[in-house]
Amino acid sequence: MLGEILLEDLIETKVFDVAIVNTDAGNVPVVFLIDQEDRVLPIFIDEQQAFSIKAGIEGSMQVPLTHDLMMDVFKELDVKVLSAKIYDLVENRYCAKISLNVKGEVKDFECRSSDAIALAVRSQSPIYAANKIMNEMSIMKKDLLEGKSE
Repeated sequence: MLGEILLEDLIETKVFDVAIVNTDAGNVPVVFLIDQEDRVLPIFIDEQQAFSIKAGIEGSMQVPLTHDLMMDVFKELDVKVLSAKIYDLVENRYCAKISLNVKGEVKDFECRSSDAIALAVRSQSPIYAANKIMNEMSIMKKDLLEGKSE
């Protein structure tokens, strides 16, 4: 398990899009994070997570999803989502933590990157990605929109 994640090693991002991408493995849902330098980080997720992230952004669900339930529980227990942090890539899986303020104490919980993003968009909390990940795994927005990558 990773120790403390330093804020200076992280770059603030936001959700640029949630889309279905045609790959050699078929159609795959992807959440795209973008930073201030227009670098886009694609994160492959499952359909339910894509739907939940999109619903969290649009806020248009009639029936609450699991992440909505979590936010309701957090509200009832006076727990605040502080941030989502995508801090590493291990065996093709992005490692993430969700930071919560629990009764005045900051606690980080290991989770899937898609869960961290889904909770962050619902709480309008910042989403951070490790600088190393952005340097190695991101695509420039202009290249993505042209269908090219470096």
